[in-house]
Amino acid sequence: MSYLNQSNVSSVAGNFFTVEGASLTINVTDTPGSLLPLEKVQDEYKGRVCWYTLEDRASKISKHWRDILGAELCRKFLLLGRSIHILRYHPYSNTISRAEFSGVQFTLKDFPVGYNLYTHHVGSGAIHDDIRTDTYLCGGGHKFRSPKEALCHLAWLMSGKPADRCRCIYDDRSWKRKQGPLNKALNAEWKALCNTRARQRFETLQRGEVYEPPVGSNEASFLRPN
Repeated sequence: MSYLNQSNVSSVAGNFFTVEGASLTINVTDTPGSLLPLEKVQDEYKGRVCWYTLEDRASKISKHWRDILGAELCRKFLLLGRSIHILRYHPYSNTISRAEFSGVQFTLKDFPVGYNLYTHHVGSGAIHDDIRTDTYLCGGGHKFRSPKEALCHLAWLMSGKPADRCRCIYDDRSWKRKQGPLNKALNAEWKALCNTRARQRFETLQRGEVYEPPVGSNEASFLRPN
């Protein structure tokens, strides 16, 4: 993957994605489409009704998912923006202070081709409050239940779909399809990366030099090892 200057993001181009301003586009997919039913289905035995509603790109829930995914993928996978640059390392206390940064609000322009966001409705249909709703992103043969579940899979797509390297809970069986342990690992690895960058910045400035963070993506955290 190739990048432009990351400290002042305006346009970034990789082989399988582009970032224009604050908008991320993923230019590769691993699925031709979704096979989920859209019609209402009556389960006479249990007296339930269930159906799927396709979420339009303009819907609030679609924007919510795309904002979370865009921010995580751009900042923590592509390492764009300045959030990692403003950390301050205190060598005597060995701590990191993190100043608040209200910079670019990245978003995912749209889901990859063939990926669709659905809201699943299920209940008896007797009263309005009886219907439960859950939202899923369907694609790649999986049904992602949250933006966190889809995060590593989309990072894998952006990397060109390297064989056997997707770290999501559906492709990496070591997580036993449990998102909690993966979230914990990702958070720990991100904190370690921030601490390393902060120390490097401090040591560079101590030498009177200009600190330029390494260019590249955070594949070590978002993909399985080769």
